[in-house]
Amino acid sequence: MRATEKEQRQLHIPTIDRSYGEPPPYVVVVQGPPQVGKSLLIKCLIKHYTKHKVSEVRGLVTVVSGKKMRLQFVECPNDINGMIDCAKIADLALLLIDASQGFEMETFEFLN
Repeated sequence: MRATEKEQRQLHIPTIDRSYGEPPPYVVVVQGPPQVGKSLLIKCLIKHYTKHKVSEVRGLVTVVSGKKMRLQFVECPNDINGMIDCAKIADLALLLIDASQGFEMETFEFLN
């Protein structure tokens, strides 16, 4: 008798759906010194995923890369406060280096 009461009680307990729909996008931060190709890399990645040409990159760019996966590209500014903010939200950081000049101080600051 007690087992059937437990089974019936479980049938009447509402189940709560705790999923929030879409997961948040992966944040990809592109960091490097000026004139090294950060915007060009973001434009090429956007063209790869969307097959559309983008003339100018401003702010955050979100791209759907799969059925349930989105990527958000962020161009990191070249000041220490912007780098700290970008490092806090980044899931992936792409560090671009000018081969003719080598590593610069900003790159090491971002790594730290």
